[in-house]
Amino acid sequence: MKKSKSILIVLTLLLMLVLPMCLVGCAQQNNQTADVDTQEIVDMHDVTVKVPTKVNSIICLGGASLRYITYAGQQNKIVGIEYRDDEKLNRERNAGVGVIKKPYLYANRHAFTTEKLPLIDNQDNTFNYEQIIKLNPDVIFITHNQAKIDELRNKTSNNIPIVALTPTNNVIEENGFQEIKRNFEIIGKVMNCVDRCDAVVNKIDSIRKDLNNRTKDMVKAEGVYAGAVSWNGGHGLTGTFSNFMPLMSINTPSISDQIEGNKNFLANKGYIMDDSFLLSKNPKTIFIDGTNISLIKKEWKDAYAEIDAIKNKNVYVMVSYVWYNVNIELALANSYYVGSVLYPEAFPELQTEAGLKEKFDSICEFFVGAPMYDVLKGQNEYNQKISFFEKIDLVQEINK
Repeated sequence: MKKSKSILIVLTLLLMLVLPMCLVGCAQQNNQTADVDTQEIVDMHDVTVKVPTKVNSIICLGGASLRYITYAGQQNKIVGIEYRDDEKLNRERNAGVGVIKKPYLYANRHAFTTEKLPLIDNQDNTFNYEQIIKLNPDVIFITHNQAKIDELRNKTSNNIPIVALTPTNNVIEENGFQEIKRNFEIIGKVMNCVDRCDAVVNKIDSIRKDLNNRTKDMVKAEGVYAGAVSWNGGHGLTGTFSNFMPLMSINTPSISDQIEGNKNFLANKGYIMDDSFLLSKNPKTIFIDGTNISLIKKEWKDAYAEIDAIKNKNVYVMVSYVWYNVNIELALANSYYVGSVLYPEAFPELQTEAGLKEKFDSICEFFVGAPMYDVLKGQNEYNQKISFFEKIDLVQEINK
């Protein structure tokens, strides 16, 4: 009897040890479905990934990934969010400015919040591996480099399919357009939403062609400069970008594209222009990101007031479109605004605020499902306003 009891105790202890391991193994293999239930795709890093044929749950890591998923209309599959895309955190940290500056977040503000979804990363830019494993999504979309992807794959024991996407900074130039097209081909195949993804690509292409057709035969505006633009944060007046998308889209050369004598020039990138070069080029028209006026003021030099564009009050405010990578819809809206300023005869319907608003909202509604003009102008629950699509007296703004 004592022997039988001892055997029973040993068997019970063994069962207690083995059963949890079996359960963990089953959970980890949740995504290891049979071949008939999977398909192979080649991601943006040219890695072949096996994904379920039916995807019900996803997470997005890195700038642009959640934005692209929203463009594709698949935001209802999101089961966890990054802190940068947490409406609650943005509301508490910057009074909601970070929400309205990202239309995809504003349009989904009641869903993309830690009041409803768990955080999948930390504020030191590391992943919350424990939470990701716990969520066990069908697919992870990510825009980080391959080293970080490999680290994530190892930490999750290679049990969750990880699909790499690539943030696209300029959808106007051909390489950028092909890149965004491939991104959405991948999303369409993985998420079984090919028609919507094709529509996104076709919309971008139709806008590219429209902007080009309107301006290709125009006498090109000269002395144009885009300053105080944003990349990796905001910048003052000398912060600029070569091949700046809103200007490139309307076939307009920029002072920022000039190489000779421009010692800080960087091709297809943001850079800080030497102020002596800016002054020597004396731009006739300047476009700025209005959210960076405080930085212009901080770095202001009296000599800037003598630049023709500033002296003659030919300074125009674009909508800020870079916030956790590029908001494509806002960048495209900027192209129409810049075109309406430089080539009014090519954009006759945009010579009134009503016309600009209609164009702006139609673009935003297509991409994120919500009109954004009035929201950015201040009609939002955060009581935040962004200045854009207006002509300003920059000296007066600086002296406020």
